[in-house]
Amino acid sequence: MKPMQIKMTNFGPYAKQEIDFVRFTEQPLFLISGKTGSGKTTIFDAMCFALFGSTSGDDREAETMRSGFAKESELTEVEFVFEHQNKIYRIKRQPKQVIVKKRGTGTKIQNMTVLLSYQSDDGENIELSKVGVVNKFIQELIHLTAEQFTQIIMLPQGKFRNFLDSDSNEKEKLLRELFATNLFKDWT
Repeated sequence: MKPMQIKMTNFGPYAKQEIDFVRFTEQPLFLISGKTGSGKTTIFDAMCFALFGSTSGDDREAETMRSGFAKESELTEVEFVFEHQNKIYRIKRQPKQVIVKKRGTGTKIQNMTVLLSYQSDDGENIELSKVGVVNKFIQELIHLTAEQFTQIIMLPQGKFRNFLDSDSNEKEKLLRELFATNLFKDWT
């Protein structure tokens, strides 16, 4: 999976923020840095939220990522575009949130919504919009659960030590799934 772009609207400390990862394709490695509280982890939270509907940390729930300065009439949303096996996927996800009713007065609770779009091998535009279906599709597509994604792909601040300290069986299981080595295990 190769990230291409992420747009955050009223997510964490960001009112509107767009990051174009394509600008970094010439560099094999890049650093996201900044002062404490500047929103670095929020970028990873947004990526994880778009893909799995959860954040990258145990201490943050997706519903709490709505910006405190967002107006009740504005939606919180993350849009993530990534490439995987030469296909471009676009996923837009909104957390459960309280918003102003479109008709009448007052507010209402809007449940989590998601829209995943991509082009099939035969050129057909595919759109999936059921949370459970999209979650299963993403997990099968990248062969990682949300927990594995945060451990292996993102390694949020302070979590790398957890991976290093995990017991050998957990590491073996995780690495076996990541690198699809079951064929070799079965063969031996």
